[in-house]
Amino acid sequence: HPEDLSAVNAADPEVGGHVVYASPRYAGGWNEDFLHAHPTGSNGGWRTQEKQREFVVGFHQNRAARLQSIAWLGDREDGARVPHARVEASTESPAGPWTEIGLLPAPPEGQLRSELALDEPTWARYLRFTLPMEPDRGFIGPDGVQALEAPGTSVLALWEDDHPRAAFEAQLNLEPSAAVPPAASPPRIDWYPISPLA
Repeated sequence: HPEDLSAVNAADPEVGGHVVYASPRYAGGWNEDFLHAHPTGSNGGWRTQEKQREFVVGFHQNRAARLQSIAWLGDREDGARVPHARVEASTESPAGPWTEIGLLPAPPEGQLRSELALDEPTWARYLRFTLPMEPDRGFIGPDGVQALEAPGTSVLALWEDDHPRAAFEAQLNLEPSAAVPPAASPPRIDWYPISPLA
């Protein structure tokens, strides 16, 4: 994006940000509960008896974004917040491999936002957030997260429609992935000799 404009939040569902999966599974609206902070109150998607909660976020068309920071959005009604979220990045798939990029701290009490500023812009096609939970204490995580792009190119730029190949591949001069052959066998063609006409 142009350097004189505010940073693009690549995790915003309105521009293609989405939760790929959550563990333990959660029955609510993942994008709405984990990526969008509601002004009317804290979301309830964090209740679990597990010792940790994990979710993976992808961006527009599953493209890689060049990120400068990750932000935690809270709510004034938040109770005991999880102390932090471990943030990892992958440029390959929502299953990894993962590289840890830092700990995103919860906002201090009374504040609504905290940020993990990266030492240098980092490419990520997917982000994995892992939060330590203490069921007996009723800890909750962020009401929303932001993945803010560094100045320069953006996942929203005009690349090939409906395709994950974009700025990351162009910068590294990566070849497009080979087409995957169909799983089924090719159709059978039977040839029959044709007798010449008398």
